[in-house]
Amino acid sequence: MRYPKQALASFAVLLIVAVPVQSDSGEEATKPNPATEREWNETMEALGSYSAEQRDKAVEAGRKTLDAMDERLEKMQAWTQEHWDSLSEEAREERTEMLKSMREQRNQVAEWYGAMKHGSAEAWDSTKQGFITAYDKLQSTYSSAVESFQSDDKDDETAAQ
Repeated sequence: MRYPKQALASFAVLLIVAVPVQSDSGEEATKPNPATEREWNETMEALGSYSAEQRDKAVEAGRKTLDAMDERLEKMQAWTQEHWDSLSEEAREERTEMLKSMREQRNQVAEWYGAMKHGSAEAWDSTKQGFITAYDKLQSTYSSAVESFQSDDKDDETAAQ
C-alpha cells in the first residue's frame, strides 16, 4: 500500500508522540482501570460501525483512544523508571521487553491510524479493521503488562518482609 507524502508526515509525527516521557503519576498505569478498558472497547465497537462517509468521526475516535493509550504507556514507563532500583533483574528484563513490545505495537496502531485518516474510501473497511486489530493486540498486551507488573510488585513486597 502506498501512502501520500502527507500521510507519511502524519505517521512521522505520531511516531514522535510514542516516545515515553516522565510522569509523576506512573503508579496509576500499573493498576487495572475497568472504566478505561470499557471506554476503549466501546470506542473500538463504535469505530467498527463507522462508514467511509463517517471517516472524520472515526478518525477522531481513533485519535482519542490512541492518545489515552499513549498516556497510560507514558505512566507505565515513568513508574518503571521510578522503581527500577527496587525491581529484581528478572522483573527489569520483563518490563523492558514488555514496554518495547508495547511501543512497537503502538507504532503499528499509529500506522493504521494514518492509513485510516488518509486512505481512500475504497480501502476504508480494510484500514479501519487494521486499526481495530492492531489496537486490540496493543490493548491485550497492555492488560497483560498491568497484571504482570502487579504480580512483580507483590513479589517485591513479600521479599522485603
